[in-house]
Amino acid sequence: MKKRLFYALLVTMFTACTLPEGFKDVTNNNGVEQPSRPDYIYIDFEEETRVELNDDKKTIWSEGDQVVRFGTDILDVWKYTGLTGEDTDRFDFVKDMEILDEFDYKDKYYVFYSYDSFLEVIYTPDGAEVLHQIEPMQNYVPNTYDPKSNIMVAESTNREKFSLDNLMGYLHIPMVGDKTVSKITVTGNNNEILNGQRWVVMSDPDTTSWDENTSKTTTLNCDSGVKLTQKATDFYITLVPTEFSKGLAVEILFDDKTSKLVSIEEKMTIKRNRICHIEQIDTTEPEPEPEPEPEPEPSKYDQFITIQHHGNEVYCPLLAGGDKFESWTYWGDDWKSSTIQFYGTDHIFVGWSYIYIDNKSSHTIEVVATDANMFFIESCKGISEIDLSKF
Repeated sequence: MKKRLFYALLVTMFTACTLPEGFKDVTNNNGVEQPSRPDYIYIDFEEETRVELNDDKKTIWSEGDQVVRFGTDILDVWKYTGLTGEDTDRFDFVKDMEILDEFDYKDKYYVFYSYDSFLEVIYTPDGAEVLHQIEPMQNYVPNTYDPKSNIMVAESTNREKFSLDNLMGYLHIPMVGDKTVSKITVTGNNNEILNGQRWVVMSDPDTTSWDENTSKTTTLNCDSGVKLTQKATDFYITLVPTEFSKGLAVEILFDDKTSKLVSIEEKMTIKRNRICHIEQIDTTEPEPEPEPEPEPEPSKYDQFITIQHHGNEVYCPLLAGGDKFESWTYWGDDWKSSTIQFYGTDHIFVGWSYIYIDNKSSHTIEVVATDANMFFIESCKGISEIDLSKF
């Protein structure tokens, strides 16, 4: 920075104070002759330069766009006169800016877009240089990038007509899924600088250098959220021309506080005035793997009786056993009940039966037990088979 200011002072000391050709002389309050101001200036774009993309991916201005124009004894702000996408390149005067250093731009005039990112201008042996701000935060705009994130410059020998060159490149991130995106952040895998204060040589947009207040992450803010579908939604992030030597990382934050990290490991290059496309990202959550059914616990029952029965009424199987006796009867109709235990053969059981109401003509009854030593059933009416092989 000190070197630049030293050059600026040299040029100021040794530059002749002459007016560029084509200017009308006027005198300010200090008696210094000043060039008159044109009614309008006209600014178009070099081929493929982009400010905001319309549906046909053509260059358009946005309503309210402002530029800084400067030259010898000139430093002022101009505003686009049309609406977004309107077919005009005319700009109205807005205001003068304070000229801190008097430079002779040698019959050259310059325009810098945007006014919001302009910090200062100096003159060096390389020509006019502008210090500008690359912001770390951008705002989502459907099907294009944030126009305010773009930087463009123009050099002309005509103080009223300019054709802009683009300084920036663009990362295109197509995305599908069923979530709502709230933010997208991009970081180089090798800690590349992505934003901060930067110098650009106006006559050579490829000659730039970082100054200070730099950072290494750029964020696209999606405000209230962008709902994804299975049709790709296009996100564009404006980046300075950068070679990501180890690739880059894209982190997607969703409105449900979850996130998805996509890391691209191979080298990528963001080129000036070009769109770099990455593969479509699918944010759909995979169906959860079904939880494996738990292994059945070892059964504490080791005695089994199977009864085949026909009809709608069956007499209850009765069991007797020791101190650890336990038994259940599964009736074959989705019902079960604790098996009745009896303690003697001299007792006469009358009317202990189970009535079916499922209208099925036959059932398989299963009795499970542990520590049983006796089985009794009052009647075999309707029973075609009793299997005691595992009792």
